[in-house]
Amino acid sequence: MGVVVHSLASGSSGNAMVISDGQGAILLDCGLRGTRLTARLREIGLSITSITALLLSHEHTDHIQGIKPVLRAKVPILTLPGTARAAELDGTLVEPMSIGVECAVGAFTVTALSVSHDA
Repeated sequence: MGVVVHSLASGSSGNAMVISDGQGAILLDCGLRGTRLTARLREIGLSITSITALLLSHEHTDHIQGIKPVLRAKVPILTLPGTARAAELDGTLVEPMSIGVECAVGAFTVTALSVSHDA
């Protein structure tokens, strides 16, 4: 199947993307309100419970406002410790990442990079 990328939303009103290889699906940010996020996932044949992990880039509202359904579904959240603190995430679901260190997520390997942003 290869890798498929779905942009669920992009912009100041919300950011969310799904990256899938047919075996697992990673949600990159969840900046849509919960009902809108679940509706967009449903449009591409997925649900919150089919998400392997959430990669959270930073704590701005347009990247985290849909976090509640993700937390309810107990989806693992990969993010930097500072982002987890700023987003007031419970540490039980957070798998901390480190800048420049590779992390396996299903068949994918992800690496957190340092980017200039006001987060």
